[in-house]
Amino acid sequence: MTRSLLVTLRVLLVVLFAASLAAQIFSESIAAALLDGAPEVVLTAVIVAALLCVEVVLLGVWMLVTLVAREQIFDDRGRADRWVTAAIGALIAAGLVGAGACVYFAILAATWASAAAGEAGSGGGGVAATALTVAILGAAAV
Repeated sequence: MTRSLLVTLRVLLVVLFAASLAAQIFSESIAAALLDGAPEVVLTAVIVAALLCVEVVLLGVWMLVTLVAREQIFDDRGRADRWVTAAIGALIAAGLVGAGACVYFAILAATWASAAAGEAGSGGGGVAATALTVAILGAAAV
């Protein structure tokens, strides 16, 4: 790899990592904008956990780029294998977090929809629709 390509890739990784940290910092505000009450805490936890998985993958890519720059990517010590395994583990964890969030928000949407049907005009339908949307988007992400 050329030096300019390595520098460009590392700058991109730093920008992505900074964006991930910023999203973690503002995850409570993001969740508050989408939902009210107890689901807000759950959505914040899901956002933070998913972004932590993204950060592990970014760190793994950084280390693999470092090994490529040193021309040690295919050495006998298997250093690259550790980082690839960590990235795969983080992707699996992110999938499990996403699947769990989908189940939680689908159940929540069904509960709110039934409560809104019992109390016509209470405004619960909008919250149920938001929870269902989050569940569908989470399922699509998984």
